[in-house]
Amino acid sequence: MTSFYKHQTFSQITNPAYSVFRVKTVNQLNNPENLAKMLVKRTFDHIYNGSLSKAVNRKINLYKTKILHSKIGNLAPVPDEIITIDPTKICGHMDVETASSFQFFTGYSSGAVIHYEWDKAKDVEYVNFQNLELFKSCKRRWIHGCSWEETELYQFYVECLNNGIPCRFNTIKELEERYEKLDQIFEEVKSTRKMSDKHSDLVKISVAKDGRLIWGPDGRHRVCIALLAGLESMPARVGFIHFESLDYFQTMRFK
Repeated sequence: MTSFYKHQTFSQITNPAYSVFRVKTVNQLNNPENLAKMLVKRTFDHIYNGSLSKAVNRKINLYKTKILHSKIGNLAPVPDEIITIDPTKICGHMDVETASSFQFFTGYSSGAVIHYEWDKAKDVEYVNFQNLELFKSCKRRWIHGCSWEETELYQFYVECLNNGIPCRFNTIKELEERYEKLDQIFEEVKSTRKMSDKHSDLVKISVAKDGRLIWGPDGRHRVCIALLAGLESMPARVGFIHFESLDYFQTMRFK
């Protein structure tokens, strides 16, 4: 039995409860049939608790989503459907990791109806959008007439670029061009009172159980533009919809 004890700790060997396990295990080792069963079980447990478990859960969720959509019928959103929303109702953010997880388990990158409590705080960050530094910087620029260089957001990116810290931009020139473009978009929206409904321009909006609107992963500048231009509504792309907010979702659809 030397080989069996080789990798055991002293506390395990001297523990009475462990001794029962040890005797049982030794008997299994002495019986080829029992040993084979034990190895198969442990191997299966290891696989199931890892990648297989994830794959099985995904299959189950894909099936549930498909059945749910078939029962809902025309009330279900269409993938990439364009909706119209009140930008002042946006109060939550869905990050890339959460959005990717929902896509993996539902099979939809957008337009999935989800029945479980996905909109809880662990999956979604609820915030007051107007308290975000991004919004404050955009407001200083577009409402109060400050230069971008005077805003904390712009200064943050400049500091990152000057110190070799990874950020959304690769060069100062790229940063300048991006915010010049945002200036143009804001002035156009302010003048026309409408935003582009081009698919690539749309922010993705999900709807929580209580009807709260969640943006993301991207599109925060678009939301700032709509809010600061004083728009009562803006076009968006459907994200994920909680089952219990389906009725509210119908009010967002284009007639």
